[in-house]
Amino acid sequence: MKLFEKLFSYLLRDTVSYFDTRNENSYHMFLLGILVNLSAEYEIISNTEAGYGRVDIVLLHKENKTKPAIIMELKEIDEFEEETKDKALEKAVEQIKQNDYISLAKKRGYENILAFGLVFDGKRCWIKEIN
Repeated sequence: MKLFEKLFSYLLRDTVSYFDTRNENSYHMFLLGILVNLSAEYEIISNTEAGYGRVDIVLLHKENKTKPAIIMELKEIDEFEEETKDKALEKAVEQIKQNDYISLAKKRGYENILAFGLVFDGKRCWIKEIN
């Protein structure tokens, strides 16, 4: 996870203009654009009903249910509320837990589930995995 966080942060820094990162949707679309390269092997699901809410991004391997199902919840730091990255990360992982987003992957037969929050601030990104 730390390597992904580091590499994704470098990609944001070196590819995206600060003016492109005005809201959470900008990051969502950027990440989906990267993930489309996995579409031969993974079903890529964006903004779908799961559990008690709407999960941002889900990746499910098309053929091998022992491969990790990936659940992602994206957040942008709320500067108006003077939110810290740690508070935003905690909010993202709590949303995954409280809304039971993992239930979507379980319902489809996946047991190996990797769920995490991604928090963005300008050209920076941090990730926190659910324990």
